[in-house]
Amino acid sequence: MRDEDKTRDQLIAELRALRERPDAMPFALDPKRYAEVLENMRAMVGEIDSEGVMTYVSPTVSEILGYSVEEVVGQPAFDWIHPEDLATTAQFLAEAGARERGARSVYRARHKAGHWVWLEGTTSTYRDADGSVRIVALSRDVTEMKIAGDALRESEDRFRAIAENARDFIAELDVEGRFLFVSPNCRELFGHEPEVLLGRTIGEIGVIDNVHPDDRDGFLGGYQSNVVAKGRGHILLRLRGQDGSWRWFESTASSYSGSDGSMRAVVISRDVSERVFAEQKLLQSEERYRVVVEASRDLISEMDSEGRLVYTSPNCKEVLGYVPEELVGTTPFALIHPDDIQRAVDSYLGGVESATAWTTAPFRVRHRDGSWRWLEGVSFPYRAAGRESHFITVSRDVTERLKADRERRELEQGMQQAQKLESLGIMAGGIAHDFNNLLTPILGGTTLALMDLPPESPARARLQMIQQ
Repeated sequence: MRDEDKTRDQLIAELRALRERPDAMPFALDPKRYAEVLENMRAMVGEIDSEGVMTYVSPTVSEILGYSVEEVVGQPAFDWIHPEDLATTAQFLAEAGARERGARSVYRARHKAGHWVWLEGTTSTYRDADGSVRIVALSRDVTEMKIAGDALRESEDRFRAIAENARDFIAELDVEGRFLFVSPNCRELFGHEPEVLLGRTIGEIGVIDNVHPDDRDGFLGGYQSNVVAKGRGHILLRLRGQDGSWRWFESTASSYSGSDGSMRAVVISRDVSERVFAEQKLLQSEERYRVVVEASRDLISEMDSEGRLVYTSPNCKEVLGYVPEELVGTTPFALIHPDDIQRAVDSYLGGVESATAWTTAPFRVRHRDGSWRWLEGVSFPYRAAGRESHFITVSRDVTERLKADRERRELEQGMQQAQKLESLGIMAGGIAHDFNNLLTPILGGTTLALMDLPPESPARARLQMIQQ
């Protein structure tokens, strides 16, 4: 025998036992007296005899269970009850037989369409004129209420599970900022039990003390001005952690109306200390980088993997005469001197392929005024945020240096030429001195010879030529 059949038999036995009890007849139902009332009620009224058979049902049974009166009267009452609810119904009838006032039960009854309908029933017993025991049951459809109640309990269970297992701190407050609920992780985050906060307001000593002094005014004022007045609030503040250190928490609050119409607010706070510390380090790094870039006389630029400029330092105007906005988005190769562009491109492509830093020999770049400026630089590859390859180039204007080098080389060449001429002069002087030493005795001898020769001597003409 199935369990539901056993339970159904127990129900029948319970009804038969009631028949033997003379005290179980608090009133007798007069159908004529209550006919009009029963037929117009939104609830369903049924009468069950001691054998568990329906002897009467109000016409509202068609609205609630889809059956006609004729389909119900004369049929076993318990065939409509869900098997899982038969035991509850047995206890329900036992309470009715014991004349416990207001005996009540919630159970499922099968609708004619096949689905189950939740009914809330209240019963009373009486003894008919022939002495048989009858049960009068007043039942109303509470399916929607039951579904809503189950959904509410499910929602509450879900919220409780989330609140008890979430890493975020969750709290519920009233309009005055009084804590109505605090998630259990309060002890892990702040080192004290939730009961320490429950019933206290956010401004009370012991609560506000855990807020950093610099954040307290914004915390208290923000709750009233945003959460209470506008229904939503967001704040970043420091709270004292379990170890006594200050931790950054990001809190979001939303208000709603409670069942009594009062304002409630749910606050969810997340420990974002690591993120804030990382952002602070990033800002510090960016500030340090900005100072270095702005203080540097070198031109700093950044190119993407396709060779387009995505950044140029502000001193671009000082070096090349362009403001950064004029060059960002363009390729720098358009400004390179035609005689140097192939060398610059080869250097760039070689660095891209090797993914290592490379140095570019001096090359000429056109200034905004049309002149050519000599630049040399070094480039470093790195991965941008989107994992795309970018290249940082630090370029230095070496125009003046190259000009000075050229002038120095020209000066050195001039000095070398002067030294050569000086050496030639010294050598020529030496040679002339040597010649003078040789010519002196020749001239002296020629002069003496002319003095000794007579005027008509044919040798005189030759000696005069030697002397000249």
